[in-house]
Amino acid sequence: MRQAVKTGLIGGFVMMTLELLVLVVPNGTATSILQYGSRIVFIAAIYLGIKLTKEKELNDTLSFKDGLKFGVLTAAIAGLLFSAYSFVAWTHLDMDMYMTEMRNAGLTNSKIRIALSNLTESNMLSGALFLAITNVIIGFFVSVVVTLLLRKTNNLLSPKI
Repeated sequence: MRQAVKTGLIGGFVMMTLELLVLVVPNGTATSILQYGSRIVFIAAIYLGIKLTKEKELNDTLSFKDGLKFGVLTAAIAGLLFSAYSFVAWTHLDMDMYMTEMRNAGLTNSKIRIALSNLTESNMLSGALFLAITNVIIGFFVSVVVTLLLRKTNNLLSPKI
């Protein structure tokens, strides 16, 4: 279980770092690459969480239940860290960016005020909770695939008697 927790923490921090870079890098292709990179890190963290737990804690055996349990645990930890970062970013870091984008889109100051008034902390908290739940659900499906792949490779490598 320690490997899954550690991998989830590392994956969550890497995802947060990539998203912080999105705030620094100008809009464009690099921003998209960083955002997709965050999703790839999420999937890789789940894979590594299951694989390292299998190798270091389960003596190279993996039941479907264990693979699912450790994969979802890794996804939940990484997803919760990322959701907490997202809430902080949405409520504190991104306001200037929102205002700049709305001004660049040609919105008047009154329309910008109306749009920003809709961005309440409770709406952003709901968004962060939805993001956390979505990450766990996606993590569940990724865990199913990874567990089946790791069990399949384990069966291929074991001698048939």
